Amino acid sequence: MVTSKAWYAKNREFFESEKKIVKDEFPTLLYDVIGGQVFLTGKIYLDDKIDDIKIQDIFEIQIEFPDDYPKRLPKVREIGGKKEQILVRHKITDMIDLHFIKSDRGSACLCHPLLEKEYFNEQNLNNIRYFLNNLVLPFFYSLSFFDNTDRRPSWGEYSHGFQGTIEALSEATGFTEEKKILAFLKVIHKKKIGSQVCPCGSSRIITKCHPFLLEEANRLRKYPKRLINDVTDYIENNKGEVKESTKQG
Repeated sequence: MVTSKAWYAKNREFFESEKKIVKDEFPTLLYDVIGGQVFLTGKIYLDDKIDDIKIQDIFEIQIEFPDDYPKRLPKVREIGGKKEQILVRHKITDMIDLHFIKSDRGSACLCHPLLEKEYFNEQNLNNIRYFLNNLVLPFFYSLSFFDNTDRRPSWGEYSHGFQGTIEALSEATGFTEEKKILAFLKVIHKKKIGSQVCPCGSSRIITKCHPFLLEEANRLRKYPKRLINDVTDYIENNKGEVKESTKQG
């Protein structure tokens, strides 16, 4: 039953525009509404060069839209059995190593949670086009590239868990020492953050040293404080240099 709370019922015009984009640009995907839940199901066709390797592949996927779309990222699942074949082929025992989350019925980990609002938000026009082109297709190109070459493409990826979060923060701040990332995390919720001592260790205030950190702090304040606190606790218990990851882009 359609409720007034369903995103597609609240904004029919937006839903129709999303459907038109899919029909015109991704005709092998079809919308369906089941029990008030919106799904986009079908096949995506890959045909491009990645790092000079020709990739031609087909994946059958299902996209599940949250009730408050486009405020939150849809979930994507590979439903054609190909991920299981890749696991067997490469002798991988845990699907998280292919960036699928078993506890969430095999949903794909498309981007780091701290970057989700940067990649996908209400301000991005034509969200479904942006979502498919910038998150879904690159994810499956990377998966197919790995299946063909036994390595990841040059744009890389973040590690799993807290270490991946630290890598994302390192990329955002430019800090390679965890103690500096920790210092940054400890000031993002303070009032008048620009007047705080810069986490880089220069003894100057942020506005006179690394003013771009103000924008980064504002972005991180949108996330649950619990997430920031959990990362802070992890770093305090595992201090050191940021470990090198395969993330390069």
